[in-house]
Amino acid sequence: MAIPEFQLATWSNQGAATTAAQTYNSIKEALARSAWPAVNAPEIYLQGSYRNDTNIYSESDVDVVVQIRNTLRSDVSALPPLAQHAHGAAFQNATYLWNDGRRDAIAALVAYYGSAAVKPGNKAIKVQTPYRMADVVVAIEHRKYSNFISATEQRYVSGIAVWVQADNDWIVNFPRQHYDNGVAKNAQTSGRFKPTTRVFKNANRYMVERNLLAAGVAPSYAIECLVYSAPHDCFQPTYQETFCNVVNWAHENIAAIRRVSEQGPMIGTGQSRWEAAAARSYINGLISLWNNWT
Repeated sequence: MAIPEFQLATWSNQGAATTAAQTYNSIKEALARSAWPAVNAPEIYLQGSYRNDTNIYSESDVDVVVQIRNTLRSDVSALPPLAQHAHGAAFQNATYLWNDGRRDAIAALVAYYGSAAVKPGNKAIKVQTPYRMADVVVAIEHRKYSNFISATEQRYVSGIAVWVQADNDWIVNFPRQHYDNGVAKNAQTSGRFKPTTRVFKNANRYMVERNLLAAGVAPSYAIECLVYSAPHDCFQPTYQETFCNVVNWAHENIAAIRRVSEQGPMIGTGQSRWEAAAARSYINGLISLWNNWT
């Protein structure tokens, strides 16, 4: 028996937005009290499902980025040696580094909420606000260069970089491109992309809660990438037709699943990638859920 239309429509609903906004504003208020060097005072903004309007009711943590200004990390690997040399000569070493920003962010959050409410983690600083839990990520700008002649003549894609202490490495992502491309996809699908993403995220939650799929097989971000990658004509007026179209496309095109940011491949091994076997397990779980719904 197919999953009923009313069930899919219920899964398409967005989770709470008011408390997420209150959480975000509370974090901004706390961080405004930090003694940042004026030139490095951070840009603070939402990322993740609350920013992208793909949050579901079971999601609680609000992701907040604290991006330190005027400190950056460059990927010049695509540049020829001469351009790499020109880039190196054009910039001075930063004096306020990622670890300085994280230190000052933690101090400000502890001063505002108390030490019991602030738990620095491997990647994010977990903060219990009066509203929701927040994952505060301190980041610096990451520039992915495609051309460099001088500081006034250069071409790059701007993302963020976060140091992961346990891995002794940087995680790079592109939240602004992710947001912009998600908005465009939603418009191109007559407003169906974001509700459909919530359907697929709720289907994952449903399967995990009933031990039909292991937790962690399909992270929220990976699910959004899968739905985003489906061709526009998969998104039809009914959720049943859209669900089947997206699942059938993904079943035949796992390797074509790409990041919403359009920056690098999604399927594979390594940093922030989705292993093909995990993607296959999730898709097969969706097929089984559809065929055996009771």
